Amino acid sequence: MIACCAHHITDVLPIIGLSAAAVFLVKYQLPFILLGIFSNLVGITMMLNVIQKHKLYQKESILSAIRRYNMKRVRNITVVLSIIIVSFSFLLASCKTTNVTSATDGAVEFDLPAKTNSENSVSIEVTTPPD
Repeated sequence: MIACCAHHITDVLPIIGLSAAAVFLVKYQLPFILLGIFSNLVGITMMLNVIQKHKLYQKESILSAIRRYNMKRVRNITVVLSIIIVSFSFLLASCKTTNVTSATDGAVEFDLPAKTNSENSVSIEVTTPPD
């Protein structure tokens, strides 16, 4: 649940004084969402394994198709793939960095591109100050 709603939490955290937590959640938002998705997939395969193991399906139902698959093997494959993909997404998120340089006077400068927004015949352009 937290992984799903992390993008809403990041809107409120700076207001209540938790900017560091907001930065952390923004940086790792995609890995948390992937963690939620893959944990659901693992849970589904675990339930299907229990259904198959105890034969909790009717002969002519949709779930009767699970007789053809080895659900224990499907579950194990899902767990391994989930761990690999989620770990890789956390690794990629931790490797992302913002272009930040330190000036000689101790000030921090961000190397960000200029942005322009035009709506209703009003145009706003934001640029970094000249050196």
